[in-house]
Amino acid sequence: MKKAFQRIIPFLTAVILSLCLALPAFAREIDTNRLSLEMKNAPEGTAIIEILVPSEPADDCLCETRDFTVKKKISHYETTQLSDSSGSRPNYSFKSKEDKDIVISKDSEIAKYNDDDGYISLSAHTDGVVETTLNVNTYDDTKAEKNNGIYLQIADKNPASLEDINALKNKFEKFKAAYIDEKGNVLGVTDEFEVTYADEQYAFKADGNKLTLVMNNYTETVKITLLTSLGFPVIIFIAVLIAVFAAALLFCLLAAKKNKAMMNDMDDDL
Repeated sequence: MKKAFQRIIPFLTAVILSLCLALPAFAREIDTNRLSLEMKNAPEGTAIIEILVPSEPADDCLCETRDFTVKKKISHYETTQLSDSSGSRPNYSFKSKEDKDIVISKDSEIAKYNDDDGYISLSAHTDGVVETTLNVNTYDDTKAEKNNGIYLQIADKNPASLEDINALKNKFEKFKAAYIDEKGNVLGVTDEFEVTYADEQYAFKADGNKLTLVMNNYTETVKITLLTSLGFPVIIFIAVLIAVFAAALLFCLLAAKKNKAMMNDMDDDL
């Protein structure tokens, strides 16, 4: 019996360590320095949205009003028609790409914007915004531009700066978004604001009058997934293994103690 437990112990140890070491494999890196800016139901003529922050909490990271640049990346697609059993359908093939810098002047309307609630442009008045990128796809069948997403990157530039999206959220707590054109004219401003959590990229999503800040909750999602789909069976399995392991260890200790006692008795008899 003792030998059987001695053989089981290394096996149980290997199994438990394998399960524990496998759990970190669920982890993946989420970039907290980059977030997407998305918009729906925007006023006609809108090129991008600019994030507005309350000026009072921004005091320690304010800089002199400045120009800011939007890096516009335009991808042109050619349209052809494909025919198959389901009929004719459009097919888009890449044709060319061009880059264009849009400079929003410090004298623009958005740079000078300061509403009754004290909200100001994040890009024009703080040094937290490193780069804003606008990706646009154009299709020659409609001659229309389709917005493919806007990305804002925040990085640490001084001790009071905004090193990531968590610092941005914690510092300002509330936000608005301004719909602006390529000259920085303000075409509309959101009013309602909320924070939601989802397993996706950090993002500001503007929809008409509402702005939503999406915070990534991948870690919490993994925990819930592990508990619901794997967690309880794995926990029970590990608990049983630990119980068996403990019992085997206790048995070995008792056996060793008993053997020692027997050896002592034999020495006394001699």
